[in-house]
Amino acid sequence: MAGATKFRFTIKSEPDKEKAALLYVEFALDTRYKLSLGEFVKPQWWNTKLRRAIVIEGGEQKQADTRNAKRVNKFLDALEKDLLDLFERFKDWKRVMPNPITKPIQYTIVDSVKKKIQKYHKKEEEEIVNRTKTPTQFFQEYIDGLSNKVNQRTGTLVSAGTITNHKIVLKRFKNFLSHNRYIDSFDIFNKYFEGKLEAFLLKELGYTPNTVCATNSILKVWLKEAEKEGLLKDTTSYKSMKSKGPTVEHIYLNDEELQRIYDIQFTDDVKNKFKIDSKSNIEETRDLFMIAAKTGLRLGDLARLNTSTWDLDKRTLTINTHKTQKRIVIPLADIVVEIYNKYEGKFPLPADKSHYNKHIERCAMMAGIDEDIYVINKSGGEYKEVYKKKWQLVRSHTARRSFATNMYLKCGDAHLVMSITGHTTEENFLKYICVTKEQNAERARQFI
Repeated sequence: MAGATKFRFTIKSEPDKEKAALLYVEFALDTRYKLSLGEFVKPQWWNTKLRRAIVIEGGEQKQADTRNAKRVNKFLDALEKDLLDLFERFKDWKRVMPNPITKPIQYTIVDSVKKKIQKYHKKEEEEIVNRTKTPTQFFQEYIDGLSNKVNQRTGTLVSAGTITNHKIVLKRFKNFLSHNRYIDSFDIFNKYFEGKLEAFLLKELGYTPNTVCATNSILKVWLKEAEKEGLLKDTTSYKSMKSKGPTVEHIYLNDEELQRIYDIQFTDDVKNKFKIDSKSNIEETRDLFMIAAKTGLRLGDLARLNTSTWDLDKRTLTINTHKTQKRIVIPLADIVVEIYNKYEGKFPLPADKSHYNKHIERCAMMAGIDEDIYVINKSGGEYKEVYKKKWQLVRSHTARRSFATNMYLKCGDAHLVMSITGHTTEENFLKYICVTKEQNAERARQFI
């Protein structure tokens, strides 16, 4: 009991011990109050001393009665805590002089008790509804709510790119269920799930280990939310899913390679030679990639070009980046000015990330960027050393990495480059750029 106000949970007297009886909460203010809890327990399974339902695991008590007793006790424990807090706050209610316009304070207290009872039942109803949801339904609802969520790291709304990544992973999960003819149930998330999903993504879809880990990373976010809602039976296995892949060989394109991509003429003959659809927007994608490679902008910021400030006289671009919400001023290279004039300052919107990457990879191949690059692939649970053509590794982020690396190799001033790329520490920046030890040694030679 709390303060001057005492309460207790009671049961309605019933002559038939097998008939479930209604539970109440009783307390005294200006008068005695007895409010229905909307819960029922058979009198034989009610402990009048402890004011709780009796739980007996085993044959003496029917399973239905055991489940009900546990559920009722969970409700009573939660309500008791709320009532202790409530009555503690109002323990001196008789000294409170209520506003004549408002209801007497005791009525306010009673209303608060009723609302807490109603709130719990509403929550319980929602939990029942949630328990009937399939994983795909629950994950889709989570994605639908992302547009109103705030990124805790940046303090900004979740980006469109992040939402797109979640949609892609949901599509992969649905394909996984369909391919293996699995039931859409949370029971699937057990200790065997990760291995089965990995095998499907690697062998059936041909994805890289890093794509598998990226998929796992988003699934873990969803499953953490599902655990909060009480939807998972196995609440441990998903937490150990690998979300960080093997180290990959990051590449960058030097100025000569970038120029070769920029020099591609998408004539009808060239499109026919490389089997490019006449309606393809590959040329527009190439142009956006070149802007990113000469400005250091992220893919997500390319859609903001039309709302940014272009000063061709001063040859600068001023933009507020989406990821960090930082205002940066970027000097314009000749190629960027040429592309600006080509579109008269009205740039096309970038394709989705998947199509964007396919277009850029194709451009790099057409430009003959075919240097052999050593990479590590995972196949059948084993890591294998293989060589890939450089064009096979070109992606949207290659542009930003190329900008940072090329500028650093020219000026040698990390902080100058960081002022444009937005990196906050020199340590992270130096990890980010693709400068080899041999290149650093060659640059240092002039100072020997």
